[in-house]
Amino acid sequence: MSFKIVIRGVAYVVLAVALLATAIALNNRQYKPAGTLQTEPASAEDDLDGELARCKALGTQAAEDARCKAVWQASRERFLNAKKPYQDRAPDALPPAPNANEPAGGRLSSPSDRTVQPQ
Repeated sequence: MSFKIVIRGVAYVVLAVALLATAIALNNRQYKPAGTLQTEPASAEDDLDGELARCKALGTQAAEDARCKAVWQASRERFLNAKKPYQDRAPDALPPAPNANEPAGGRLSSPSDRTVQPQ
């Protein structure tokens, strides 16, 4: 075997070890334990989700349950009114559309508009 091939192989192994050591060093950070995460208080949406889960557990009996009907109605309203804040925007809040007769970059000058600068 040639001495040049052996040196090249050793160089590849050293490079691979260096890249592996760098990856391990960059990924070796301390993560917070799961118990220290802050939990937010339950909101109305969480209550709605809990009631939806209860109605799902009831199965076919949920169709006759008045609370399930009310929860389903609230869920439909929440889903259908999800875009409501965006519907309040005025239609002229957008800039006017460009003129179809003009190019996208603006008005191009005609050859008669150009002046020749002496050099």
